[in-house]
Amino acid sequence: MATATRKPTKAQIKAYLKGHIANSEKWALLTLKVVYNNQTLDEKKSEFTSHDNGVGFNSTDSKFFTQLAKKANKGYSLSPKQMACVFKKMPKYWAQMQAAWESTGVEKMHQRILDWYSENS
Repeated sequence: MATATRKPTKAQIKAYLKGHIANSEKWALLTLKVVYNNQTLDEKKSEFTSHDNGVGFNSTDSKFFTQLAKKANKGYSLSPKQMACVFKKMPKYWAQMQAAWESTGVEKMHQRILDWYSENS
């Protein structure tokens, strides 16, 4: 008899991702790159959000974070001040990070979140 796979709640997924994005340079930069990659080609080129499609940067963040993502994608380091902005703003894009992560294997993601919660509760 197969055992049912436990799934984390949406609130657990959100808290896990937002916490990691806000506190880990690796997660924060990965989120910056994922959200940038979700921008349309014309948005990447113009550095302005022109499509209300639920992905990519919002219009307030688009110019600044598109520039930072381009810099990071070229292998340049961000300044401490720039990283502080990334840590502060990228957590709100947690759902795009979740979608990217789920595309690589939802079961592995769920187990990692549940393991983290059991170790930190």
